[in-house]
Amino acid sequence: MKYLRSNIFSYLFFAITMCIAGSIVLNNILYTHIHKLNNGQVIVHSHPYNKSQENKPEATHQHTDSELFVLQSLALLISYITVSISFYSTVKILSRLFKFLNLYLSENLRIIKERAPPTFYILEK
Repeated sequence: MKYLRSNIFSYLFFAITMCIAGSIVLNNILYTHIHKLNNGQVIVHSHPYNKSQENKPEATHQHTDSELFVLQSLALLISYITVSISFYSTVKILSRLFKFLNLYLSENLRIIKERAPPTFYILEK
């Protein structure tokens, strides 16, 4: 029961992480826009906003410098966390898959060593 609960938690964690990563990618695709600051600096970031009234590549809504810093920092932090968790979850699921395959093949694989080259077949149940 403990193994089953651990498996369900891993797959659920993986699914939630993939949904978060997908929503971040979707947000970046749909809502990426630029702001030109007074000093000529161009800021590129993404967050949901009403795009229906804007037909320029530059966004018309305004941010303070601290808002731009927070948006950029949050985007970077969330991206790093999502990639790290996705990598960890993928490695964990793949390791369980390889353990299962190793167990299955060790029980159901018969190697014939009397002939050259060695051959093998999977036992039928």
